[in-house]
Amino acid sequence: MSTSGVVTRKTGVYLNSDLINEYIYRTQVTDPYNGTSDVALITINITDDTPATLTDNWSAGPYIKESELGGTTIKTTDYGSTVADYGSNQSGTWSSSNSSISINTNGTLSLGLNLSGSVTQSGDTIDSTITFTNTFGTTTTDSLTLDVVGNDAPTANFSNSGLTGNYNTNLATDGTALLTSTISDTESDVPYQMTISGTNGSSFTAVPQNSNSSSWELQANGYLSAGSYSYDVTVTDSYS
Repeated sequence: MSTSGVVTRKTGVYLNSDLINEYIYRTQVTDPYNGTSDVALITINITDDTPATLTDNWSAGPYIKESELGGTTIKTTDYGSTVADYGSNQSGTWSSSNSSISINTNGTLSLGLNLSGSVTQSGDTIDSTITFTNTFGTTTTDSLTLDVVGNDAPTANFSNSGLTGNYNTNLATDGTALLTSTISDTESDVPYQMTISGTNGSSFTAVPQNSNSSSWELQANGYLSAGSYSYDVTVTDSYS
């Protein structure tokens, strides 16, 4: 208490209404010119600290792909680009009960470990309790369920546009392009890989035509004789 009667909390002292919700002080006032003094009992009520209100920016989910690595941000929609994060109406800190999910000082969610190569796959969920602690130590929690979605396989489209003249024994020579192919992928997990197999797979070679391997040529592997050739094409993304 100051000489003017203002009562303040001492620095470094924390109040907990769950333990003590009322302090009663005996206060005495004197001056240098009188022998008598005035005494009063002052009651200070300690009320509960108001917990923070938490918000998030997703209506369903949030989501993460089964092929993602630690540090990848969690998204608000399936295969979306908007980062999932929490908000609060107070200042404080965030924490996650599950080490698989990380949350930074801004409330942004990310992976805490690699899903790629783990037992966690498409259709699984990862649960965590997100805790926000305000500057007075009061906590607010939220139950989080993270949906793990599949990594879509890439697709390949083939075209013989402009190459129709190569389908004869004069032009089906070693290294000649017989087909062209473009690869696309929902997640753009480059580089891609194309392999040839099957009954006559050894008669062809797949050759990438650009840096991210999204364009390929199927070339004759040697001089091909007239006939019908059967082969299988397998296309994979960077996560196989």
